[in-house]
Amino acid sequence: LTRLPGHLRLRLAPDNVVGEVSIDGHAAGAAPGLRREVAAGTRTVEISVPRYRPWSASVDVEGKGIEQTLDVVLQ
Repeated sequence: LTRLPGHLRLRLAPDNVVGEVSIDGHAAGAAPGLRREVAAGTRTVEISVPRYRPWSASVDVEGKGIEQTLDVVLQ
């Protein structure tokens, strides 16, 4: 059986920035914010914000409609 997708809430620090998000190499909107219907399993999340280093991480999305929060500190 395929697990139901989950939701991923992205929070950025500093909090006055907005970034572009991609999940597994596909554009996924802007951060901060909530990404709905993210496929369950290990996903590569990337965030790019002008004047900051690109950020990326592997994230285990639980699925089952669960909302997970990802706190990202930009440098």
